[in-house]
Amino acid sequence: MSRFLQFLALSILMMRSATADPCTSAKSLAYIQERVVGYSGDNNIGDYRLPKAWYKLPPGYKLATTSKPCGTVFNWWTNDTLPSSGSGIINVCRNTYTDDCDQTRKINVTLCTVCTNEYYVYELEATNSNLDAYCIDETIMKPVISSHIKKYSDPDYNSLEFYCKLNKLNTELYYDFEWNLYSGASKLQSLRLVENVTFNNETDFLERTKLTEKHLEEKNITKPGFTIICTVKAGICNISTSNPMFVGVKISTQLPNRIEQQKTLEIQFKLTVPFGCFEGQDCTLGFHMVQGNKTATNRTSSNLVSHLVQHQSKDGRACGFELKNVSDTATFTVAAKIGVNQRTTHSRVYELLFTTNLRHPPHPFFESYVLPSIKVELKVDQQILQYKGCLSIADPHLKTFDGSWYEQHSNGTFILYRHKTLPAEVQTKTKKCANITGHCNCGVAVRAGRDIFQINNCDGTIPPRYVQCKNDVRQMNINRKNNIYTINLPHGTKVELKITPTGFINIYIYPSLADVNATEGLCGYFDNNTENDFTRRNGSIEKFDNDSWKVLDSEDLFNNQTHAANTSKEVSFCECSNFLPEFFANTACSKPRTYTKDTTCTYRKKKKKKRDVSVSYFDGYTDPTTAFKPTFVQNNAISGAAFHLEEHSRHKRQTTYTNETARAACLDMMNTTVFQMCKSLPDLDIDGYIDSCVLDAVISGSMKWTIEHLESIKQNCIYFVEVMQPLPQELLDLLVVLPDINSNDYDNGTYEYQPLPPQNESSVSDPITTELFQELLEMICSNECSGNGMCINGSCHCDEPYINFDCSINKTEPPIMLGIPDRGECDLQNRPCVETSVFGQNIAEIGTLTCRTTYFTIDRNNNINVGQSVDVPGYYESMNEIICPLPISTLERSVDQLDGVLAYGYQISFSNDGTAFSEADTIVIYDSLCVNCTKVGEDIVCTTKDGYCVTGGRCYVPGITLGCYTCSDDEWMAGQDCPSDDEILKGWMIGVICVSVVVVVIIIIIVTIVCLCGKSRRNKKIAVYMDSLDVNARDFNSCKRSINSNDF
Repeated sequence: MSRFLQFLALSILMMRSATADPCTSAKSLAYIQERVVGYSGDNNIGDYRLPKAWYKLPPGYKLATTSKPCGTVFNWWTNDTLPSSGSGIINVCRNTYTDDCDQTRKINVTLCTVCTNEYYVYELEATNSNLDAYCIDETIMKPVISSHIKKYSDPDYNSLEFYCKLNKLNTELYYDFEWNLYSGASKLQSLRLVENVTFNNETDFLERTKLTEKHLEEKNITKPGFTIICTVKAGICNISTSNPMFVGVKISTQLPNRIEQQKTLEIQFKLTVPFGCFEGQDCTLGFHMVQGNKTATNRTSSNLVSHLVQHQSKDGRACGFELKNVSDTATFTVAAKIGVNQRTTHSRVYELLFTTNLRHPPHPFFESYVLPSIKVELKVDQQILQYKGCLSIADPHLKTFDGSWYEQHSNGTFILYRHKTLPAEVQTKTKKCANITGHCNCGVAVRAGRDIFQINNCDGTIPPRYVQCKNDVRQMNINRKNNIYTINLPHGTKVELKITPTGFINIYIYPSLADVNATEGLCGYFDNNTENDFTRRNGSIEKFDNDSWKVLDSEDLFNNQTHAANTSKEVSFCECSNFLPEFFANTACSKPRTYTKDTTCTYRKKKKKKRDVSVSYFDGYTDPTTAFKPTFVQNNAISGAAFHLEEHSRHKRQTTYTNETARAACLDMMNTTVFQMCKSLPDLDIDGYIDSCVLDAVISGSMKWTIEHLESIKQNCIYFVEVMQPLPQELLDLLVVLPDINSNDYDNGTYEYQPLPPQNESSVSDPITTELFQELLEMICSNECSGNGMCINGSCHCDEPYINFDCSINKTEPPIMLGIPDRGECDLQNRPCVETSVFGQNIAEIGTLTCRTTYFTIDRNNNINVGQSVDVPGYYESMNEIICPLPISTLERSVDQLDGVLAYGYQISFSNDGTAFSEADTIVIYDSLCVNCTKVGEDIVCTTKDGYCVTGGRCYVPGITLGCYTCSDDEWMAGQDCPSDDEILKGWMIGVICVSVVVVVIIIIIVTIVCLCGKSRRNKKIAVYMDSLDVNARDFNSCKRSINSNDF
């Protein structure tokens, strides 16, 4: 019986449901604004979970009758005619990417009427996926919200106001206006209600119904970043609601917000309302970026893992952007700064925040306006870079990025590495070695943009220098440790240059992700495929055709002006601080650069030296040419000579080697503890170095190259062990496993980021550990300390009398002078000339560098007057350059009297220990405004220019007075106050006589005192006081009175 009653009740409910009036029982369909055809907002909707029921649309809306999309991926619409009365059945279909109806269904529809307003209700059911939704059309003119700035003059301030405008107004009706906060499909809060408003004229009507900042403040709304709607009721039944209006800055990105590898993410910002400026001024609304996770940002400064950097905006603002007026749009680009760790895939989620300044006086409503946070996913996988590197070592042997070894035995300048799309390149210059078979890397040029770092020992030892273009900023990060230069290019590629004691250069290039499938040159095409490593310039593949990559004249980076004519425009990225400052965050970034074809390039040095933080001027040379002719030069690349290598002490020279004996000898010389440790790394290509050592021994009949192969093994080993270090736990805590962007969970927004599983550092199968890295650092010393010392904790402890980081220099032997650049000439019109570079050989970085400077002057007859010598500390710049301060500058020398000096200068020599000095070269200092000086052989010739007077090496224009002398044309004219020649002679004579008298008096006084003091020993009653050697008559009389008062 109970089951029958349950069945009967259920049947009654079903009958009532079937017979219920859909006009009164229909539910409101949510997300009306997103369903409107043409919706351009950020919200995507889906009806996958929509319950089957009758749904009503507000008056003025109906199911879409066009295939155009709304706020969904696949839109449902109808091309049937809706019933003009009662109920009916219509066909609906789903529109896809191909704009066709791939799915169709039938739905019931009923026309309803309330208060003479007609509207439709529809019986809808769930769609097949969360990417589908029903779209609708608007059929009436709704109220439109507009915004404007109201200016007030007393005091001077601005206020944001909103109007709710209607297309047609009736003077016979009463209108009710309600302003509301809006979110999604619901009204959150009433902001203002205005009732029973009649229409007289539009201006008065809008003023009485507007929404102002004052109304917002009453509801505790003091910043932008909210959405409003206005609802209008006319008479009893006519109700119409505006489209929502977002007040603030809209943010849009191309989903998903993910940066992978070298890609970038663009974030767009659009201002929806105006902001106020002071009267008569144009102003902007500036935003700067901070990172929401401060702790995480600081931790990643270790540069082990990748992190975000921000593109500098077009207006030059670092880590921010500006909006000028309503509807203005700004684009902000975010990229990844690739870390060095190659051990794991780096995945991390960042929260980015953008905010205005703490103060915006023209319109305080926009102060400290913080935009909604933006989640950006960063994923970088560098495992393709593990153990990858191109090298050119010894005589030289080359290894491509993908691991192919081959030989380079020809003279010339070659493209070693060049990026196909980025302005990055490495060129190498080779020449014949003198006392051994093979060629040597005698020069290297590294380019980033239009800036070049050069080392060129091919035609004389010229120190490394940075060629910087006019109006430019540095694009490379250059560091030096001992004899190794490390150049970090902007796109992450690292170049290491090791200058050997004999002058040639070993080159190591470690690629970045930007190099994958994008390199050319002798290093090969980097794609993990050795088959195309020997691609020629024309695209064909022919092994060992090295000449294909010889540089053309228009490509030569050793010609300073070659690259100056090439125009290019480069982006710059900034690293932003993660705090909220008063105005803008402190940033570290380079400036955007636009080049012109007439740009020139010059040698540049650091503007500030570590030795003197107050030095802020440029006092470097512009031309490395010297005029010095050394008596003795070591046998290397100097003056066109070729490189020479010395036989290692562990192996005597022999005339022939077989492959077997050479391999045994190479392994014997390389058999060090460090070699054995590096050999244990499974993926480090040790065999290639050994094979190269064997080949050199067989060809040359010696072991001269072996030490270079061992050094290259150590160089690569320490690099790869460093970049393959296990990540510390504090960095692992920041990393996550990112979702698959193709998964349904990701599309539905239900995915949760998972922490990265911890790495097992104690795994027996993992040979790379932190302990291994530290142990290698303690055992690796440069050049095995040259056989002249012991390697202790990573540093050479040299035997006497050897010094330097590798114990390669005998301090008792004088270093070799190679000359002073700019041909030993320094023009005061171009630089201060308070210091100079000096080129040489056997310069020790670790020692007591001393410059011996001997001052001299040059008069009108080109006579040289030599002064005293002064020893001053020298400062190490490179293995071939020191900086010598010049102890007497033009600012220190007196010019109160005419001395006839046209120019001055110094003889300079230098020493590693302050005892054994090199030969001396000279530098002449002059002011080209009035004097020209040139060095001709060992002579210096100076001539004056018309129209100037000269004294003390300084120039004076006519009319200038110096003491009692006045410059007239190019001569000094004596004034009335100047003494005559007779007066000068008389003064000299009086001076001589006075001096002579004083000297005689002093002698007499000293003799008398000595005698009297001798007598005083008998009675011990004499006391003689002398305050100084400058004894005058008063002192003498006082002493005399004291003596006379005693008994003798």
